Formats: sequence, C-alpha cells, structure tokens
Amino acid sequence: MEEKIITIFCLVDDILKAINIKDDKRAKICNAEVLTMESMAVKYFHGNYYFAHQFFMNMKLSYPINYNRFIRRLNNLHYVIDYAFQLLGEVFYTNASLDIGHT
Repeated sequence: MEEKIITIFCLVDDILKAINIKDDKRAKICNAEVLTMESMAVKYFHGNYYFAHQFFMNMKLSYPINYNRFIRRLNNLHYVIDYAFQLLGEVFYTNASLDIGHT
C-alpha cells in the first residue's frame, strides 16, 4: 500500500507544481499530503476521511495533523481539486482526439 501512497503523492505533487499552487509556509504538512489523504479516503476507505486520517496517523506516513485541521485544509483546497480535474480532463480529451485522428 505504501507504494500506492507514494505514487499518488508524487502525481498530486507534480500536478500542484504544474498549476503553480504553493504551500503555506506555516503548514506542517504540504498540500500534496492533504490531497493524498483525501484520495486514499475515496479509493480505499469509501470516502471516509476520518478512517483515512487515522490510517495515515497510525502509519506515521505524515506529520501528525489534527483531524479538524485536516478537514479545514481539505475544504480550502476544493478549488484546486476542481481545477486539477478540469485540467486533466482537457489533457485526456486532447490526447484521445489525437489518437483518434491517427487511426
């Protein structure tokens, strides 16, 4: 499971860098970690953020962050999630259009 977490983290981190989203200097964990926890909650914990948060805290994969702080950070990043999905959708649509044109 750790390999999947690392892969998701790297992908999210690259996306955040590509769209120029900066971390708050005061934050103990980066935005990519918050969004990785969110992604793992959706994929492996049926959307239960609490269980995903507990999993990360028990595995010591991240700096300890209070659950309420995690939810606030996640709520503050909702626009990033929307924009990233829009961007990825456009990339996949463009690539699919290119592939169709070459067949």
